[in-house]
Amino acid sequence: MKKNYFLLSFILVLFLMSCQTSKTFYGTTHFNLKETKNVYRLDLSEYQKEINLTRFLDLRMLNLSNIYDIKQLDQILKSIANPNQLRVLILNNNHLSILPRSIVRFKGLKQLSLQNNPELNLENSFKTLSCLSLDYLDLQYNRLTKIPPEIKLLKTLKEVNLSNNNLSNNNLFYNLCDLPALRSLWLRNNNISSLNTNLNKMDQLVNLYLENNQLKEIPSNLTGLKSLRVLHLSFNKFEELPENLQDIPKLILLHIDHCNIKSISKTFNSRTISVKGLVINNNDLSKEQINTWKSVFKNNFLLIF
Repeated sequence: MKKNYFLLSFILVLFLMSCQTSKTFYGTTHFNLKETKNVYRLDLSEYQKEINLTRFLDLRMLNLSNIYDIKQLDQILKSIANPNQLRVLILNNNHLSILPRSIVRFKGLKQLSLQNNPELNLENSFKTLSCLSLDYLDLQYNRLTKIPPEIKLLKTLKEVNLSNNNLSNNNLFYNLCDLPALRSLWLRNNNISSLNTNLNKMDQLVNLYLENNQLKEIPSNLTGLKSLRVLHLSFNKFEELPENLQDIPKLILLHIDHCNIKSISKTFNSRTISVKGLVINNNDLSKEQINTWKSVFKNNFLLIF
């Protein structure tokens, strides 16, 4: 009974982890400059007046989105009195082509969001950011078609969000597999129709999100994904539950709903697999098939057909 309780608790933790979370909470979010003491979270993305942050000594999270003048943005960042305390910086939709020079002041920065800056020179940006110890980088909505090799310079990255771009198959994981600390990778809503073999080199990866792509199959050998626990493949083009999923040694939670799955190989009946949470609803399985496989997977702690 204790073992079952532990597994159920573990599945719940993985389920919560699989929901994208990039926000660190430091109390109440403030949206203006009226209060300065004990202000840890400051969102000025809709603020229309002049900004000077000299008096804000406790900032941990700062949102400066929608500021289109890079000189103004740079001056605001320079005005922060205690740059080493800032942990989260959001610069979404700033029309950036380069990063403000003052960003290198923030030696304690852990999370950076650069959403919707499609003109941003990523090669130079990664070089600039290499002096920081970032954990999380958000590059959504940047019309990316490839990942520059300079991303390898960001050795401390644990989470990278590349969703909602135009990435396809060309050496998709070639540069990403050289990030030694990478644990979570988001690639939702791209144009990915196949996964190249470099994916198998990412033995440190724990969470992989590939929803809303064009995948019909996955590589034949995935045993190299030694740490992968959570895999999201929903809203793709699979017609059969991929047998190769059985090769991922520690996979616990699998989402593969809203595909075109019409059949499940009998090998899932004869082999012991590590998956304990399976979400496979809204596919093209018959009622008879669903009833059969519910029986096969009856020991799963999360089972949605």
